[in-house]
Amino acid sequence: MKCPSCARGELEPRLVDLVERWQRQRVIIKDVPADVCPECGEHVYTGETADRVNELIRSSVGVGVEVVIRRFVPKSEDELVAAMR
Repeated sequence: MKCPSCARGELEPRLVDLVERWQRQRVIIKDVPADVCPECGEHVYTGETADRVNELIRSSVGVGVEVVIRRFVPKSEDELVAAMR
């Protein structure tokens, strides 16, 4: 699939580390499955993966630390298959 941002690159499946800032905390989620454009670096996530990432971020808030590191664990078999592509 062509990159939706630059339309030059062909998206490649990868596991990426995602760093988000949420309510004064930095949340790092490791090994998130994404399709990545080798030309511009755009990351494209499935809706299911985006939902899981948001759930991990929300559950990390308020744990009393400045940086939270989580590992992405697929909730469904579809996510697991996508992560292993």
